[in-house]
Amino acid sequence: MDLSLAWFETIKNSHPLRDIADYHRPLLGIDGSEDELWPQTKDELYAAGSYDETLHVVPGADHIYHVLDADQTQAEDVMNTTAIWFSQKLAFSVHHGH
Repeated sequence: MDLSLAWFETIKNSHPLRDIADYHRPLLGIDGSEDELWPQTKDELYAAGSYDETLHVVPGADHIYHVLDADQTQAEDVMNTTAIWFSQKLAFSVHHGH
């Protein structure tokens, strides 16, 4: 995979932990249990100022949930988890005026 200098500059200039500290809405984090590129997701998720944090760990998944493999089970887990989470949070918002 080729990555441009602009990509590296963008990453260097990003501050996700600082930026997420002011986020107070529901937050979903999805992580692969075998993700070696971003192993600290749990700690960073809880650095947010959210009152409603959910972490879903996909067993055996790497950083991209093996999306390039023939078996799409892990990628489907991510999509299904995300869809269910959104439907629950949107339903709550509609019923509670948020």
